[in-house]
Amino acid sequence: MTTLNQSLHQTSHQSPLMRKVKALGFANVEDLIQLAIKRGCHHFKNVLPPRLDSVEGIQEPGLEKLSQDELVILLLHGNNRNEPIAIRCAAQLLKSKLISPRRIAFLAIQERCETPLKYIAQYGAHHDLADLDFWNIILNSLAGRGSRPPEAILPHPSRFMINPGLQRGTIQKPFWLTPQETRA
Repeated sequence: MTTLNQSLHQTSHQSPLMRKVKALGFANVEDLIQLAIKRGCHHFKNVLPPRLDSVEGIQEPGLEKLSQDELVILLLHGNNRNEPIAIRCAAQLLKSKLISPRRIAFLAIQERCETPLKYIAQYGAHHDLADLDFWNIILNSLAGRGSRPPEAILPHPSRFMINPGLQRGTIQKPFWLTPQETRA
């Protein structure tokens, strides 16, 4: 099992956020992906097999116990196995109305996840012009932090978007995947 940190040539650390999520019953990155799917990443609902030990899959702990910001950082966390679907889910969840760009950048620094968050934000600023301010806040908060990831370690930026292509005689612009917000 190669972790994301190993793939990015970065060191791991003892993470209070990882301890918190383990105490909530999330054993691995697949559990976090399933929670992301429950929180609106329906684009990925058929990519993982359902958990064998539970009919319903993982249990939603609630936003008061695990915020959307924390879930994004956990999906990008370097201590996890290198799983491209987790990074793609994080990119989609970043567009949730519950995400604070300053808080997400703060958590990324605290949990040493600057590299994958900066990677996503750079492409968000380039392709998701409707939310350019959001992406710029993240990038400005991470200025001077994070390194350039080795080639082909993180998912290609096209995997963060839907590319409709040619429709009705015109080429449609790609658009960033957003989560389907669930009602409380």
